[in-house]
Amino acid sequence: MSSRVIERIKKDIAKFGWHCIHVPESDLGSLSYTIGLQESFDHPELAMLGLPVQVQHELLHLTVEQIRSGKRLRSGVTIRGVLANDLVLTAKRVIAKRVNDVFAQAVNYADGVRAVSGFQIVWPDRAGRFPWERGSSGSGQPLLFGEPTEPRKKVRRAPS
Repeated sequence: MSSRVIERIKKDIAKFGWHCIHVPESDLGSLSYTIGLQESFDHPELAMLGLPVQVQHELLHLTVEQIRSGKRLRSGVTIRGVLANDLVLTAKRVIAKRVNDVFAQAVNYADGVRAVSGFQIVWPDRAGRFPWERGSSGSGQPLLFGEPTEPRKKVRRAPS
C-alpha cells in the first residue's frame, strides 16, 4: 500500500471515522468495504457485494451512521431504515478464512497491529427474501459467512 493511500485512509478516518474501498470488478464481483470502524468505533468492518459500488457506498454509509449512534451489529442482526419499502439488510460475520480476501486493504492498513474482522451486509431480493431463504430469486452476491455448499459425497463404509 503506497504512503499516499495510507495518508488518504488516515485523513478519512480522522474526519469521518472510516474510509471506504471500492473494487468494481473483483473475483467476488463488485465489492465495497470499510476501513477504520475497528479503530474509531471498536466495531468490526463492513463489506457489501454485488451492487453498483455507489449504491454499496451509500448503504454502508447509512449503516455506519447507525453504528456511530451506538448500534452494535452481531451476526444475524437486522438493519432497518436503510432500504426503501421497509426492506431490511442483515449482517453476517465473514468467516475467518475469507477476511483476507474481502478486507485486503484493511488487513494491510492494520499491519499486524490488530486482527481484522468483519460483517457482510447482505441485501434481499425485491420481495424481501435473503439468498438463503426459500423462494429467493438469488441476489447475485457471494455469501462469505459460511462454507461453500457442495454436494454431499457418499461415504463408503469398510466391510465388517
